[in-house]
Amino acid sequence: FLKAKHDLLLRRMKEYGLEGVDVSPPVPSPQPLGFHSRTEFRFFLRGGAQMGLHPAGSPVPIAISQCHLHPAASQRAFDATLAAVRGEAGAVPFDERTGKGWLCSAIFRAALRLGG
Repeated sequence: FLKAKHDLLLRRMKEYGLEGVDVSPPVPSPQPLGFHSRTEFRFFLRGGAQMGLHPAGSPVPIAISQCHLHPAASQRAFDATLAAVRGEAGAVPFDERTGKGWLCSAIFRAALRLGG
């Protein structure tokens, strides 16, 4: 997978006239999970307030309860945010079909330790 990413980068650099630039091969993450420092989720209504993601090319979001890509601290913030939204009657997710509501998305950021 990393080789394919590296090959794609080299092809794109060549397309943009940057083929003489020395590019080191990508280095795999030391952790397969919890390595995203930024995650973003959309609020929507489906049997109550939900947070989730849109599959590529689909307007219909998928509710999620846990993200394995962000760190544990971001997951705790995700859980607390969703609980707060569900517990507050005035917190209404925006509905594109009706134009009602005001909550659109939540972004979680975490500082990740680099180099051990």
